[in-house]
Amino acid sequence: MEAVRKIIVNASPKIEEDVKWGGPSFFYKEDLATFNPRIKNYVALIFHKGALLDIKSDFLEEATKGKVYAKFHSMEQVVAHQALLEKMVKPGLH
Repeated sequence: MEAVRKIIVNASPKIEEDVKWGGPSFFYKEDLATFNPRIKNYVALIFHKGALLDIKSDFLEEATKGKVYAKFHSMEQVVAHQALLEKMVKPGLH
């Protein structure tokens, strides 16, 4: 979770961080993404309006209400999907 968090906060100085719904949450003009810390066997990052980003990847899972989930089961997945994650959170790129 810390490695994913670091990628997000380093993606842009415009991204703010807070705690929402019991987990670390990221904000730029509106809610971007929140970790679900209750899941223990992988790192779950929920993009609140992920469907609006129009970013397609087999790694991302679409969910209800326009949400998109990124599930990291290993550090290798974090490294492999760093560029995708940065693209999803950088203001002005979508």
